[in-house]
Amino acid sequence: MWQVIADVLDVAGDGPAEGAVTGYLADRRALLVLDNLEQLPGAAEVVAGLLAAAPGLVVLATSRRPLHLAGERELTVPPLPLPSGAGTEQVAASGAVRLFVRQAAMVRPGFTVTESNAADIAAICGRLDGLPLAIELAAARVRLLAPRALLARLGGSLDLAGADAGRPSRQQTLRGTIAWSYDLLAPDLAEAFRRAGVFAGGCDLDALAAVAMAGPGPETGSDPLQLAAGLLDVSLIAVTDGADGEPRVGMLETIRAYALERLEQAGDLDDTRHRHAEHYAGVAERADEQLRSSGPEHLAALDRLEAEHDNLHAALTWSLDIPAAGQAPADRERAATGLRLVQALAYFWYRHGYITEGRRWLQQAIDLTVEDGGAPLAQLAHWLGVLLQRQGEPRDALRLLGRSLAIWRDRGDRDQQARELNSLGITHHHLDDFDTARSLLEESAAIAREVGSDMRLAAALTNLGQLESDAGNFDRATQVLQEALAIDTKQGDMLGVALDQQSLAGVALRAGRAADARDLLSAMAGYVVSCGDPELLATTLEMCAANAAQLGEGLRAARLAGAAEAVRQKTGIPIKQPELLEEFLAPARAAVAPGEWDAALAAGRALTQQQAATLLASASPSHDTVQ
Repeated sequence: MWQVIADVLDVAGDGPAEGAVTGYLADRRALLVLDNLEQLPGAAEVVAGLLAAAPGLVVLATSRRPLHLAGERELTVPPLPLPSGAGTEQVAASGAVRLFVRQAAMVRPGFTVTESNAADIAAICGRLDGLPLAIELAAARVRLLAPRALLARLGGSLDLAGADAGRPSRQQTLRGTIAWSYDLLAPDLAEAFRRAGVFAGGCDLDALAAVAMAGPGPETGSDPLQLAAGLLDVSLIAVTDGADGEPRVGMLETIRAYALERLEQAGDLDDTRHRHAEHYAGVAERADEQLRSSGPEHLAALDRLEAEHDNLHAALTWSLDIPAAGQAPADRERAATGLRLVQALAYFWYRHGYITEGRRWLQQAIDLTVEDGGAPLAQLAHWLGVLLQRQGEPRDALRLLGRSLAIWRDRGDRDQQARELNSLGITHHHLDDFDTARSLLEESAAIAREVGSDMRLAAALTNLGQLESDAGNFDRATQVLQEALAIDTKQGDMLGVALDQQSLAGVALRAGRAADARDLLSAMAGYVVSCGDPELLATTLEMCAANAAQLGEGLRAARLAGAAEAVRQKTGIPIKQPELLEEFLAPARAAVAPGEWDAALAAGRALTQQQAATLLASASPSHDTVQ
C-alpha cells in the first residue's frame, strides 16, 4: 500500500516507500483519497502512519468496514431513495429511478419514465432495495427487455450480471459483490450472518443471540451487540432504533436472499428455522399474557407483536407448512411449535384487527390437530369460531363453538364451558335467537358463579345486558350491566369497564337519555383511543355518531360515521346492527343539505385510524366480551 501511494504521488525512489510518502506529505495540506480498503488487513496502520506524519493531511477512505482509528468520522452510504408515491412524476424524481433511467438510456437511447412503465420501474428499483450496483446491472438488460418483462424475470436478482468489461470482477454480478463482503468475515461471524438470514423484517438483539449465535466464539464472544457490530462493519446489516429504543438489526432483501442461499448450502437452514420459530413462539406467549392486562405492558406487548409481524408470519409459515397425515417425529415437533404460536396469537388477532390472517392460521392448525382432538383442538375451534362470528359468519361459528363446548364437557372443565357458553350466547344473539342466547348466557353466568370466576361472570353479564337492551328490557339490562361494571372495576379490568360503560350508553341512547349516553361514552373514550382495538374503535365511533345525531350535531355525526366505515373497511369487520345506527342518523341527515352531509361523511372516511380516534369525545354501540 505504501508503494502504491508513492507511485501515484510520483515520489518512489530507491529507499523505503513509507519514508518517501511521509516525507513528501509532512508539511503539506492535502486530501488523500483511498478507495476500497476493506480487502487490505494493514490499511488502518498505514492510514494511522500517514496522519501521524502529516498533520495537514485529510484522508477520505471508502471501505465496507471502518478503520476504527481515533478521529475517524463515518458516513454511511445508504441505498438510493425509492419513489415516495405511485404518480409518474414521483417515480421519476426518486434517486433509484433516476439512476435506472440514466443507465437504461445508455443502452436504449431515449429511454424515459412514462405513465405506462412507471409502476414497473418503481417495482424493479424496490425489488433491488435501491442498491446502485443492482440497479445498474438490471438497467443494462433494458437493451433487450422492456421494464415489465424485466420485472417478470427478476426473481433471481442475485444472478444479475453486467457486460461492462471495465467493471471489477467482484461487481460483475450482484452475488459477487455481496460475496466480496461475506468472504471478509471470520468463520464465526460468517455463520452468524447466514443464520441471521431467517429474520424477516429485522430483529432485536435477544432474537439475534437466540437464533444466529451458535455459542461463544473467538470472534463474536457471547455478546449479540458485538456480533451486530461485526456485521455492521462490513455493511451486511443495518442497525436502527426500535420502538422501545433498543437496537434493531435488519438486512436488505437482496443480502438476506444471499444469506439464506449460503445457509441452505451449509445444511443449516432447517435447524435455524426451528430456532427462529421456537424463539418467536416464546415472544408470542409472553406478549399474550401482557395483552390481557390493563397496564402499560399491554401497549408494550402490542408494539412488540406489530414490530415482529413479519417474523411471526415466517415462523408460522415454516412450522405449519407440513402435511397433516403421516407426520414424522420432526414434523410433529415442528407442528407443535406452530400450535404454540397460533394459540398465543389468537387473542392478538381477535383484538387488533387481524381477523382474516388469524382465520387462515387457525384453520391450518386445526387441520394438523384434528385427529388428536382434546384441549388443543377445543382452543383452536373456539378462536376460529370467534373470528368467524366477528366477520359475520355466525352459522359456521356455531358449529366450531359447539364442537369446542362438547370437548370441554367431555373433559369436565367447567371454567372453559362457561367461556364457550358465553361465545355461543353471543353468536345466537347475532342470529336474533334471543331466547337461546339468553339461556346460554345465563348458564355461563351460573357456572362462573359456581367456579368462582369473576372474569367469566363479568363477560357473561356484559353480553346478557347487551341482549336485554336489544330486546327492549332496559331496566333488566341496566341491572345486569351495573353488576358487570362493579365486578370489572373491582378486578381493574379496563377493557371490561369500557365495554360495560359502552353497553350502558347503548341503553341510555335507546331510552332517549342523550346526555347520560354522552357522559358514559366520554368516560371510556380514553381507553378506546389507547388500546389499539379496531373493532372497539369502530363501534365507539358509531355510537358517538348516534349520540351526536341525537344531540342535533348532524355534521359531526356524519364525520364520525364515515370514520367508523373506514376502520371497518380496513379490518374487514362488518357492522353488527346497521339498521340501529341508521335509525339515529336518518333524522340528522334529513336536517342538513345533502352535499354537506356527503362532504362530512367523506371527510370521516379519509381519516387514518389514529385520526379517527382523536374524534372521540364519547363512544359506540355494543361490543361483545370474549375471554
